[in-house]
Amino acid sequence: MFDTIRGTLLRVSAESATVDTGGIGWRLFVPASYLKRLAKIGTEVNFFVSLVTREHSQTLFGFLKEEERLLFEKLLNINGIGPKTALALMGHLASDELAAAILRKDSKILQKVPGIGKKTAERLLVDLKDALPLVSDLAMTKSESASLYFCDAVSALENLGYSRDKAQGSVKKAIEKGGSFQDLSALICASLKPT
Repeated sequence: MFDTIRGTLLRVSAESATVDTGGIGWRLFVPASYLKRLAKIGTEVNFFVSLVTREHSQTLFGFLKEEERLLFEKLLNINGIGPKTALALMGHLASDELAAAILRKDSKILQKVPGIGKKTAERLLVDLKDALPLVSDLAMTKSESASLYFCDAVSALENLGYSRDKAQGSVKKAIEKGGSFQDLSALICASLKPT
């Protein structure tokens, strides 16, 4: 079946990207977080794809990393999780946040995603335990301790008035620059420093 699609990026919307491969435009549904990550229109892109077949439709989902596609497919194997919910989960939570939620068994983080209630979040934590290495590979953190503190640091910055995107970006930059953090306060302080 399909594995990758390489071509020219034609169009990007809130939920999809269209890739031209020799005159055929392929519409790929992508995580919402890709809006900021995708190359400019007219440039060459490569997506790892997953084909989801339903009774009346065949839908392609595209991912920039093979590990992201594997995570998407693992999410689809969880009872009650469909493609839209899996994509929403990947689009609303950074890999760092998902890894931290799994490590801490924190269902409240998962409940921030539209369409994920308390019962679904708790089931996800149980079912995703074996996916932790995959999620950790996707995470931008360099240490497990920093990954554990990621969500709390983002929350602290949000409480100080940062937008969610800016808070996540600041914490990620601090982790990338600083490496391992032994406590939450050190990570928050590093995140507050101007870049």
